[in-house]
Parts: sequence; C-alpha cells; structure tokens
Amino acid sequence: MSAAPDCTRGNDDSRPGVRVDIELARRVERFSGASAAAYAEARVRLDASLGARVERRDGVVLVDGGRGAGDNSSAAFGLGLSGPVIADDDIVWVERFYEGVRPARVQVASPADPSLLDALGARGFRALRLTSTCVAASPWRTRPLPPGVTVRALAPAEIELWNAVGEATYGPNEGSAADARLSSLPLFLEPNITFLASVDGVPAGVGSLAISGDGDHRAGLVLAGMTIPAFRGRGVQSALLDARLAESARRGLALLISGAAPASTSERNLRQAGFTVAYTTLLFQKH
Repeated sequence: MSAAPDCTRGNDDSRPGVRVDIELARRVERFSGASAAAYAEARVRLDASLGARVERRDGVVLVDGGRGAGDNSSAAFGLGLSGPVIADDDIVWVERFYEGVRPARVQVASPADPSLLDALGARGFRALRLTSTCVAASPWRTRPLPPGVTVRALAPAEIELWNAVGEATYGPNEGSAADARLSSLPLFLEPNITFLASVDGVPAGVGSLAISGDGDHRAGLVLAGMTIPAFRGRGVQSALLDARLAESARRGLALLISGAAPASTSERNLRQAGFTVAYTTLLFQKH
C-alpha cells in the first residue's frame, strides 16, 4: 500500500486523487474492518463484561461490538476480496462466530469475487442495506462556515452532550445511560476525535473521525454524523465534514473514507466536499 493513494479515475466521474479499482476496495475494506475492530477492542478495555469480540483470518475480520453496541457495529469485513469464497468453510466460520449472540452479518464490497454472493445465498443470507462507499484523497478542500454555525472538538468529559444530540436526533436510547456512554466513549479515545456543531450557540449536530493504520499508511473514517431535525438545512453536516477534513490535513492522513445511502443528502454532501463514490457495499444478514 502506498503512502499517498494514486488517484485517477477513468470515467466521467473522475476526481483528482482517487484510482477506483480492486486494490482500493481491499484497502478501504481493510481500514473499515480495522476501525470496527478497534471500536470493539476499546469496549473490551472499558468493560470486558460487554462481550465485544474480534476474530481475524486471512485478511478477513469478524467483529461483534458486544452488549449495547447495536448490530451496526458488528459484521464480517473483507470476504471475497482475495479470491473465491467457500460456503461450507468461510461462511460457516462467520456463522459460528455470531452463533447464539446475534444474527451473522457480512459486509460485501461490490468488487468482491462473485462466489461470495453465491455462498451467502446458499447459507440463507439476505441483503439488508445498500451503501455508497465514498473516498477522498489529500489535499482536502474546506469551505467557509455557514452563517451562525460554529464547530469545535469535543472532550471525553462532554460525552453526555454527544449522547444528548443523538437522542434529539433519533429518540431515546433503548438501553441504560451507562450503555449509551460505553457505546459512544470509544469514539472519543485517541487517535479518534469528535466534533460538535452549534447554530447560534445551540448544539445542533455531531460527527466523528476514526483513524486507523500506522505511520504514513493511516486513513480516516468519517462517521457518526447526526443533525437534530430542527437544524437540518443549515449546513451543519457540511461544517462538521469540513472540520474533519481540516483535522485530517493536520494529522497528515492520505485517505478518507465514508459511507452514505445512495442518492441521499449525505452522499451529496460528500461529493460536494470532494469525495468520490468508489463502489457500493451490501450488508447481508443470516435468516
């Protein structure tokens, strides 16, 4: 893997800095799996009784975020990107990892070997969600803040403010306040960083930058963006995105990764900030 991604895309959607190919998919899925694993391992350090687990084999990582983390933090990453997949071996391994804990989930990158879809179908998996995987390479570009919007980094001691924005966005947490804290706290641990956007001094949205990799081979995952409904349409997420771009430049990151629902406002915001839709991912679940 090169320190600075080679970036040209041979079609009309090209942007300087991104070569979209199978090697990029391997790199992005490796970083995505590493970030999910780091989240689970941080939860283990915070409270081993949460039951978060990680297992690795041949470039594939299985992640179970543990109690209270939610199914979105648990999946298999990297299957089918290094060759054919065998249902009675690779997929059974995944099923056994999640057996008795939660439904087995597999994140499938569209460049993966076609045998992966055949193997998942043979084992009774069904598609749950389609996501546009977006990437951007340095140098980053940022824009002036919208009127009335300010952005600052959040300290770990302000985790309750993060959770309050989350509840105002999506409704009350299903678990306890302690569970919510343990779910959010890994986002605040180094090298990750979280941001708060305010509109006219009132908290309006949050977002996180999770960093994985070592030395010059580091990437940032732009995730956990939330905007309270009353403040949507004010440029809150664009401001939070730009704050993470600026932080990425300060830390010398070479690649940024994010995901969004296809044709959504979030995908449009990413494109406007210089991201390219590199490929799509499908999340499959065992039924």
